[in-house]
Amino acid sequence: MGEITGPVIDRDADTNPTTNVIARFSSDDWQTDGEYRVINYTILEVNMDSYIRFRGTNSMELEPEKNPLGESPWTELWFYSNPIFIEMEQ
Repeated sequence: MGEITGPVIDRDADTNPTTNVIARFSSDDWQTDGEYRVINYTILEVNMDSYIRFRGTNSMELEPEKNPLGESPWTELWFYSNPIFIEMEQ
């Protein structure tokens, strides 16, 4: 989760210093609802325009690592969601 700080000055920048991991989940945290896996999570104390993104993997790694030379890239898969924007009403 991170703050929306307005237009970027450096369009080559790929970081936001306000971004933090606010939660981590594993298969112990979800429930099954038909064909779907569901996790409910409440974000507390949102007090500024923000965004959230979801990232997941089929491995136990906390961060993506570069694959060793010769290792199949398909043994560890990652996904990243588009951002979901939270706009505060005044």
